Amino acid sequence: MNSCFSPWSPRRISEAVKEPENALWALADVEPRSYRAAVLYERGKERPLSIPSLRLRRVQRRLVDSVLSDWAPARLVMSARGGGVEANVRAHGDASYLSVRDLKRAFPSVNAKMVHEALVTRGMPADSVALVRRLITYRNELPQGAPTSNHVLDMVLAGMDDAVATAATLAGAFYTRYVDDITLSGPAPLSNVLAVVDSAVRSAGLKLNTSKSKDYSPRSTDRRINGLLVGPPIRVPEEVHEEVARAIVQARHGNWTANRRGIVGRIEWIARFEPEAAAKLRVAFNRIDNNGGQFKKRDHERKLHHGHRRTRRIAREV
Repeated sequence: MNSCFSPWSPRRISEAVKEPENALWALADVEPRSYRAAVLYERGKERPLSIPSLRLRRVQRRLVDSVLSDWAPARLVMSARGGGVEANVRAHGDASYLSVRDLKRAFPSVNAKMVHEALVTRGMPADSVALVRRLITYRNELPQGAPTSNHVLDMVLAGMDDAVATAATLAGAFYTRYVDDITLSGPAPLSNVLAVVDSAVRSAGLKLNTSKSKDYSPRSTDRRINGLLVGPPIRVPEEVHEEVARAIVQARHGNWTANRRGIVGRIEWIARFEPEAAAKLRVAFNRIDNNGGQFKKRDHERKLHHGHRRTRRIAREV
């Protein structure tokens, strides 16, 4: 058993997060009122979030920085510090065979019991486990949107990562994980390693989203990792560009199918890999009034104006 959390008593935790111990227990007791729903626009997708209150978020951030950081995920976890989407794509980009798997509802699937076991396995005292678990879970789930959740997900999935990475190494393949996206690559077909993935995911208490499973051979085109075309160069799929362009056109006429932050988020995602294309979309978007309804109002006024002119012309003819 790893004992990296063994020194962390409730008293020491309270000192690390700069909150009295009784205040931490009180904060844990008001969990249902400590979160609000929101949407994150990331990697061109919308992700529903549960956002903790300012105070709870501050405590959670200090928990990650001062307590939970005593354990670090393996380097193959590309969503952890020092990784990144681009690094993950480049790690697999030139492989002959490539397979991508997605963990189905990864954060909601991690329940309080799984978090409890992850903390106990790393030596945290029982009374501290009870406190920390309540501070970092919400409605018996790992809340996507809390500063602690990615790190805790990595703890829960550490056994899965070890099993798949070992199998990949034995097969001459390479394994990485970016949050809930699993990527395997190698010089030969990956069927044996994929069988280990299936088994390891089940053992971790999660499921694969089979509708998102993709396997690529040397003849495959349109290879994708984390929603990006592998390249080289790395590119954002054309359908994402088209989706943004459509949203801008609709917003120009007052029909905001995506809200302002959603459009901006998608443009910024494109800008990371295709700055020139993003610049054109940004110019088009900046022409829109912040109040998109103004365009609809102007169109309506223009139609009324033309209608009045036609009425006057008919009256003169009569």
